[in-house]
Amino acid sequence: KLRADGKLKVVDGPEVRTIYFAPDVGSPELKYSNIKGKNPFAEKRVRQALSMAIDRETIKRNLMRGLSIPAGLLVAPGVNGNTPELDVATRYDLDGAKKLMAEAGYPDGFEIRMNCPNNRYVNDEEICQAVVAMWARLGVKAQLMAEGMATFALKFQNFDSSLYMLGWGVATYDAQYTLQSLVRTRTSGADGNYNFSKISDPVLDRLIDSMKTETDTAKRNGMIRDALVRLRDEVWLIPIHHQMRPWVMKQGVTTVHRTFPGQFHGFFTMGRLLPQANVAVQEIGDWLKVNGETRQQGHTRDMIWSIPKLIAHLSQITLMPGDVIFTGTPGVLVSLEDTIKGFKGIVAGEYDLDPAAKNGNAA
Repeated sequence: KLRADGKLKVVDGPEVRTIYFAPDVGSPELKYSNIKGKNPFAEKRVRQALSMAIDRETIKRNLMRGLSIPAGLLVAPGVNGNTPELDVATRYDLDGAKKLMAEAGYPDGFEIRMNCPNNRYVNDEEICQAVVAMWARLGVKAQLMAEGMATFALKFQNFDSSLYMLGWGVATYDAQYTLQSLVRTRTSGADGNYNFSKISDPVLDRLIDSMKTETDTAKRNGMIRDALVRLRDEVWLIPIHHQMRPWVMKQGVTTVHRTFPGQFHGFFTMGRLLPQANVAVQEIGDWLKVNGETRQQGHTRDMIWSIPKLIAHLSQITLMPGDVIFTGTPGVLVSLEDTIKGFKGIVAGEYDLDPAAKNGNAA
């Protein structure tokens, strides 16, 4: 509808967030499966088959309306380490996937529970539903459990999931941020702090530890490349796509599309200047400041706000120029219609949206 408006123009571009599935590859036996005494996800050919059975182009066309980039890597374009020749999505090949499943000892597939958020990423639940149907053709019967991010996050962060969907943004624009958090063997600090699928690969660990301290840029980039290729080829995680973000603006406005919500401020103009908002925010993070006064405290893991709830809250306060809203994690991209709905008629002036994830994460 907005694209058809002659007074407006829409600029599409990628954001540095990748959506992926994380299977539990480290447990001796899956908690939520009909296979007992062993873990089918520990078998590389099973992981390869699951990836091959996902038709990413269909997801892009039918669910994302063209606004996704099918992913081969766990880092998106714009992140140091991503190159077009490496970031080639696994080709859909159902027959090849069935062959791999048979070779792995699962010709009839198996049952598994899939955990998925339904209010976090663009079309998250719909993507999970589509993948459930695609895997059914492979004989893998996935029981989908979709729920809000607050309760969903508690499950996978307590290792109470055998398979889950997640998205990862790269605030540093460098692949080490992804590799160290998602696939480094979990120890302490940042090492494996979001490795809830129990990946432990000594080759990856050595590469990640080396890139932390390597000062030669060429050598370090080589380590990043080797680690991303290793992660891709071992299929420790199953990337789906990189999200894209459309911007809408008046025809007379010219700007360069940027990739990550934590790095800039955008704005919408509708009659008068509305708030600076490159995305509609579904979470209010560590604090909400209005006229310098803290009005609400909490953490995104505990307090997930839907768009209607955000509207209702903002409707009760008056934001003036100079007011600041801080969030503990970057805002979530939703539709342009929801963006406009969320802010039209509520804000009297202009305010900054600053996702300063100082102690947070980019999920």
